[in-house]
Amino acid sequence: MMSNWGRRAAIEATETPSGATPPQARHDSTFTLIELLVVIAIIAILASMLLPALTNAQNKAFQTNCMSSIKQVGIAFALYLQENNYQIPPYADHNCAGRRHWYNMLGDGGYIDNDTLNGCPLVTAPNTRFGMKTSYACVYSHVSRCGPSFVRTVVFKDPSRVALAIDSQVVWGRNPHASYPLMYCPICNAPGTLSGGRLQNGISNRHQKGANIVFLDGHGDWELGTRLLTMRQRETEIWGHYK
Repeated sequence: MMSNWGRRAAIEATETPSGATPPQARHDSTFTLIELLVVIAIIAILASMLLPALTNAQNKAFQTNCMSSIKQVGIAFALYLQENNYQIPPYADHNCAGRRHWYNMLGDGGYIDNDTLNGCPLVTAPNTRFGMKTSYACVYSHVSRCGPSFVRTVVFKDPSRVALAIDSQVVWGRNPHASYPLMYCPICNAPGTLSGGRLQNGISNRHQKGANIVFLDGHGDWELGTRLLTMRQRETEIWGHYK
């Protein structure tokens, strides 16, 4: 004799069309508004966690590309020195009367190409003179002077502690993406002071709040910008001030 449960199952079987899902097995596959908001919130949290890491990775890549270029600038200086009696090219010739700058001399002499001179990917407004562009500055006065006055490398006791070129910015606008071909010695010119109507120094902190540097011996390094401006003692300075 068929039980009540068996009768109910038989009735449902006859009432359910072939291939259709029984009523008790059906479910709503659409997202509710709350579920959608939860998913969006999770994605936003993950993005906020990943974005700083991606930004840091990109900035590090920019710094690495820039370091590669500024080292090439150092090699160009070395080649120039070998062929010019180890006289460092002047910041600008003809007593700085608007003639060629040091990077024109390196480029015109075939020691380096323009793309490498303007090799920092974060510089959008490079200094330009006579068709050449550069992202970097030489250290004015102690290392590179106005021509026809020259500095010879033999005057420096430790070339590994003399900055030859450095990430630069326009000295009067404080724009880290606009370069300038010279920087002023922080020992001779206190940071932020005015001289001739222009803000001094010109070091750019565009890479992780610091700057890439190539030294007279050819090696490259990075240093925190705030520390660069405090390198004012004989034991720490890298500007050629004390020779």
